[in-house]
Formats: sequence, C-alpha cells, structure tokens
Amino acid sequence: MTPAQLFAAAKPKFDSAITIGIASGDAAVAAGKSRASADSVVNLSLVGEARAALNLGDYATAATYASQVPSTFTAYRVYYAEGIPTTPGLPTNPIWGDVGSPQASSAANGTSVSGGFSYIAGGLWLAMSAKFDTITDPRMPHTPTRVRGMNTGNFFVANKPVSYGGYVPPNPTTLPGGQAMTPGASIRIASYKEAQYILAEASQGDAATLAFVNQERIANGRGPSTAVTPAEILADLRDQRRREFYLDNHRVGDMRRYLTQYSVDEWPSGVYPNSAVPNYGSLTCFPLPNTETNANPNATP
Repeated sequence: MTPAQLFAAAKPKFDSAITIGIASGDAAVAAGKSRASADSVVNLSLVGEARAALNLGDYATAATYASQVPSTFTAYRVYYAEGIPTTPGLPTNPIWGDVGSPQASSAANGTSVSGGFSYIAGGLWLAMSAKFDTITDPRMPHTPTRVRGMNTGNFFVANKPVSYGGYVPPNPTTLPGGQAMTPGASIRIASYKEAQYILAEASQGDAATLAFVNQERIANGRGPSTAVTPAEILADLRDQRRREFYLDNHRVGDMRRYLTQYSVDEWPSGVYPNSAVPNYGSLTCFPLPNTETNANPNATP
C-alpha cells in the first residue's frame, strides 16, 4: 500500500475507535465509574484522525478532528521496554541507552562527563545533529559541553526533551543542560498540543497560524515572528514543530509531508557527523528488512 492508501485506511479505524470509546465512557459513567480511560482513547483517536487527514492534504477534515481535542488532553504516553531493562520488569526508554546511559556523576571514571552526568562513550550511538545543537530552546535541551562518542568524536548529546516524562526545563544556575535521560521516561505520542499544531498547519499560513507561531515562540523565550507571507509563516511553524516534538517519533512523518505537500526538503544529506564519507542516502522511509521482502510476494525491495 502507498502512504496515501495507508492514511486513508486508518481514518475509518480511528472513527470506529472514537465511537467505541464514547460508548465505553458513557457505560462507565452509568456504572458510577470514571470515563477517563475511555476519553484518553477517544482523544488519541481524534489526534490520529487529524494527523492522517493532514498527511493526505485534507486540511478541512484535519481541522474538524483536531478542534475536538480538549485542552485537558495533555498527553497520551507510551512506555518502552527495549533492550535489557536496568531493573527486570521496568520500562526502558530506548534513547536512554543510545546516548550512553547517563548517570549522575562528577568524575569521569572512563566515561565522558557533562553537566554532572557521565556518559558511556562506547554506548553513545546517538548525538545531536549540527542542525539542532546550535538551537537554544528549553524544549530540546542538550549537554552543556560536548562529550566523547563511540567513534572518538566529541558531540553535544540530547537531554530529556519536553515530550518525555519527567522533563525538567534548563536552568542556567542549577541545571544548565536540563535533565539527562532516565531509563523509565515515557514518551508523549499524542496530545492537545499536537492538535493545535495540526490546526495551525491546516490554516495554511494565515493570521491564525501566525498567532499560534507567536504564542509558541514567546512561551519559549523568543520574540514574535518576522514572517509575512503564508510560506514564511509555515516555515516558522515547521521550525517550532521540530522543537516541540523533538525525539518523540514525529520527525520522519513530518519530513515526508513537507516534501510531498510543500516541496520542502528537510532530510539530512551529505556526510555523517565526524565522517569524511557522504553516507546519507536518498531514502525517505525506513528500509524494509530482507525477511519481510522475502516473505511477502507483493513486496518490492
């Protein structure tokens, strides 16, 4: 199936989830119980439907569903258990291990130290792209100094972003780089905030989009936008969006939409950090593993 076919197939499933969730909530209330769990699924599905419509370029439908998400829907969170949990049975945030499993420390002891946390250089698989490590924004904090990575390069490393459970905004005195990753941190995957970003994009760069962009900029320590044209306003919205949803699995879908709907290419290109070889390819999706292409006669490698 093409991406458009997948998004179209998802929409009736979200509609079904919304209908079932509302009915489940009503039944819970009738039984004298809370409808909170049912409502969380309804709101997750409203965001999902709005997201699917946005990716199809159906801005009117995207706005219809996004506008129904209440401000009380702060987040639908997921907890991961990838790799080997530090404590059996407890979740493990997948990014925590890939940034060198930071631990509070003031001495190197064979690791790299930054901002009061030590990072295992041999386990440091993920570092901030130069596109992001120059951004000063409380939503996407990083180590105050560079640390040594597994290929002996020195990089800024992402600390816990705003989408992660237990997020603590940077403080220039007590926590200059924000809070380091923690193994059990949840990740926000849908929220009222995303619904507002969908509404802003669905407005396609009008006064409502600009008002939202300014709200986000000012709330995070920046002045009002200087954008004037719809294209400039949407560009500023894209910049705010990459900050707000940093490291919570929105980015690939966003870059694909920007390319197909706006002819804006934000995919990384050129050389990997600390490398002399132009390693980035041209794929705009996750490659299919051989096991899938071999087992599916309809799959094309």
